[in-house]
Amino acid sequence: MFISQNDTLVKTTTHKAVLPFYVYASLSLLAATIMLFFSSGAFTLHHFHPHTLAITHAMALGWGTMIILGASHQLVPVLIEGSLYSYKLAYACFVFAAMGIPLLVFGFYTFQLGFATLLGAVLINVAIVAFLVNMVLSMLRSKHESVHAVFVLTAVLWLLLTTLVGLALTINFTTAFLPKASLHYLSLHAHMGIVGWLLLLVIG
Repeated sequence: MFISQNDTLVKTTTHKAVLPFYVYASLSLLAATIMLFFSSGAFTLHHFHPHTLAITHAMALGWGTMIILGASHQLVPVLIEGSLYSYKLAYACFVFAAMGIPLLVFGFYTFQLGFATLLGAVLINVAIVAFLVNMVLSMLRSKHESVHAVFVLTAVLWLLLTTLVGLALTINFTTAFLPKASLHYLSLHAHMGIVGWLLLLVIG
């Protein structure tokens, strides 16, 4: 598909690389809604309740972030008036995230924070790295500068920092290596995601 921009034709990203993100996000929203229906009482308890953590991450990662990642694969090439650097990286981003998110959410829901949960956190980070590399290389290959694309790229850097902190907190649950318990750093993790990732993305 081509769209017209500044009297030139810009080839957009194929729907095959974008639609899986949207489908997955829709299913994640449904799953999170079902969990919320059966665990609504958890939100009246401490914010560190396992079910609250699971539903929050199902919404934030499975629904919101997957929609944004899918849309960005299509939007950024339009902003830079170029093409996506690699469809393989786009597919890799989806596959790693699609595998990692349910592992992480299930681990939180059952509060079994062992190997499977850690693997989920690692896979999510690999997915974000794949996305980030694809965006950087796409922008470097393009001759067009876009402040909006820079905002997206900066927001993704914050997303990666957020997921890396999340990985560190997951490890800290079972192997204490941070000075304090994971709960102490939860507000840092949340604000990095809300302000660094989402707010920068909205402003851009």
